[in-house]
Amino acid sequence: MSDDLPAIIVDNGTFQIKAGFAGDDLPRAICRCVVGHPKEGGDDYLVGENAEEKSASMNLKHPLERGFVYNWEDMMKVWSHVFYNELRVTVEEHPVIMTEPPLNPKEHREYLTSLMFESWNVPAFYVATPAVLCLYASGRTTGLVVQSGDSISHVVPVIEGCMLADGVVPFEIAGNDLTDFMEKLLAQRGYAESDYGFQTLAGRKVVRDVKEKLCRVANDLGRAMEEYDASPEPRTYCHPDPRLDMALGTECYRCPEALFNPVLISKEGPSMHLAILHAIERVDPGFKKDLWSNVILSGGNTMFPGLPDRLLKELGELVPEMKDHIKVVASPERRYLPWVGASVLTSLGSFEDMWVTRADYDAEGPTAVRKCR
Repeated sequence: MSDDLPAIIVDNGTFQIKAGFAGDDLPRAICRCVVGHPKEGGDDYLVGENAEEKSASMNLKHPLERGFVYNWEDMMKVWSHVFYNELRVTVEEHPVIMTEPPLNPKEHREYLTSLMFESWNVPAFYVATPAVLCLYASGRTTGLVVQSGDSISHVVPVIEGCMLADGVVPFEIAGNDLTDFMEKLLAQRGYAESDYGFQTLAGRKVVRDVKEKLCRVANDLGRAMEEYDASPEPRTYCHPDPRLDMALGTECYRCPEALFNPVLISKEGPSMHLAILHAIERVDPGFKKDLWSNVILSGGNTMFPGLPDRLLKELGELVPEMKDHIKVVASPERRYLPWVGASVLTSLGSFEDMWVTRADYDAEGPTAVRKCR
């Protein structure tokens, strides 16, 4: 393994791949995780935004589903695009660290390991769960990570750098669900599909943009709606076509409210705060106080203004005896927290012995990945 070239860090997300180099503060490349295959057939393909721009003539495929790889051939196309077109590196000269979803099947980990050594001939490889990396990014080794991205959300307890698999609790509300909800709210507001084309790729991007730019979490939804009704101050979304600008009212609060009240989007699973409670209930009592005082938010679906304060309030009401100990940590970079954590981890002197090296792989094959905690 070269001592001169930095490790490549790849944070695999269903919506986006974030990639860059160890030692950097933030990823250098952010690529949509999608592959376009020509509708008329053939071996040609496009990846990421290039595929989306040609969507009229392409069948778009998403190789990750709920965080798990279900089409390895297309996933390899995405990684190749990231390595060669986005980062412009000779992969076999760099060690590679990648993220994997919580509870990733052993067979998937081993197959990924074999791909890295057999297809890309990397000198060393490591795979880690985003939750553990989030703790490193936050300067901690113990905490409760609330991960919520575009297609998957989990609460994951981590003790001394190790994920507690039995304590992982999924909750159903992810970013894509809230985008669906916003589309419904816009229609109720009178913004018609016939005018805006919300079902098209471009229209979907607009709905996502409305959600991300205008929504905020109310500390008390009822009070926020009453205050708006008493003194309406609509928030305006500037559409790329000025004739299609939109003005929103209480929709800005009602959309992310589903994180705390899943019934709003017809979900039966736990809310974000109840998922946190359920996860901590599964942990040995000796660790519970440490987890309550280190609740770490991660992922684009946690970026709503007001969310950390509302979550703190809801948790305090759930467990009043712990109210003075609960701390919600919301880093401004939490959209990229696993990637940042990988950059921190690989910079530690103690990490050098944690890599799965070519020698490890040659001796043990794909099972050498068990070295990755």
